[in-house]
Amino acid sequence: MPSYDADSYRTRHLADLDRAAATGHVPTALLSRWEGALDDVTLWRFAPAPVHGGLTGSQVLAGFDSDEDAATGRVRAVVGWEDAKVADPADDFAAIVTLAGPAAVESVLEAYANSRIERPDPICADGRGWPLSSRSSPTCSPR
Repeated sequence: MPSYDADSYRTRHLADLDRAAATGHVPTALLSRWEGALDDVTLWRFAPAPVHGGLTGSQVLAGFDSDEDAATGRVRAVVGWEDAKVADPADDFAAIVTLAGPAAVESVLEAYANSRIERPDPICADGRGWPLSSRSSPTCSPR
């Protein structure tokens, strides 16, 4: 399983950005924004953790006690671990934020903070402090 510390993960994203720029198909403003996020090393401080690496709604299998009440839903399994790695937990958090309601997001963030031995990186439900994939979103800005 690949394992990345914060600096090597940032470097990996810089290489991805260089490849994207070389295509000539990415708008200059977007490239500049991503480059700014990658240049700010304070945004790339995180405690590496096992992450799914490709989390979407189709990998989360849920069961419901009642077909009429979505609140009875429970996660039964998470499948599709082919892209798993030890890296930035915000990779999976970004997927959760796009798929889950605010209460679920808050619950996940609280569980993350309580499970870390060292102080967790600053992450909040609106996406601030997340990796390039989510930091470049128009709604995200660093603290």
